Amino acid sequence: MATMINWVLMGWVLLTQPVIVWTGEPKTDSGDEAIYRWVAAEMGAEPIWPMPVIRRVDHDTLETRFAAINRRVYPLLSAKYGANQAKAIMTRYMDELAGLYDPHTETVYLGNFLGQCRQKAVLAHEICHFFQFRQAGPKSQPAVSAELEQLTRELEAQCIERKFMELHCPVDSNSP
Repeated sequence: MATMINWVLMGWVLLTQPVIVWTGEPKTDSGDEAIYRWVAAEMGAEPIWPMPVIRRVDHDTLETRFAAINRRVYPLLSAKYGANQAKAIMTRYMDELAGLYDPHTETVYLGNFLGQCRQKAVLAHEICHFFQFRQAGPKSQPAVSAELEQLTRELEAQCIERKFMELHCPVDSNSP
């Protein structure tokens, strides 16, 4: 449970930090729009907002964006959990980084190194975060605390991603 709270805290800090704008060209296609509408329907949300900008980037760029968005996270984690635990949390995030949503610029960053179906599932996850921010939080639960709200957001997005994978991805296409 302590590890889950660490992830929730880091996610909360990550989502509240200022951002440096990246100027790469976005790539959106009709498949992205279909995923946007699918996520909206799954969440019971109205797709009334313009889609977020979607950028497909390499792992180094994804890590750079993550670091830029989270430049203040490490000192906060270090102060709360110690340097070793803070480093372990940040390393795990960097190792598993497949996509992220920047609510300040309404941009989704996706790893272009992922397999096609996995990339679409991660897009569904990140679009879920887009709708959560647009709707001021997860639809399913009222926020009790910032930590619980962040945990609920992440769990909802993971459920969307998993459901997308189950419905749209053959078993052999789930890996990167």
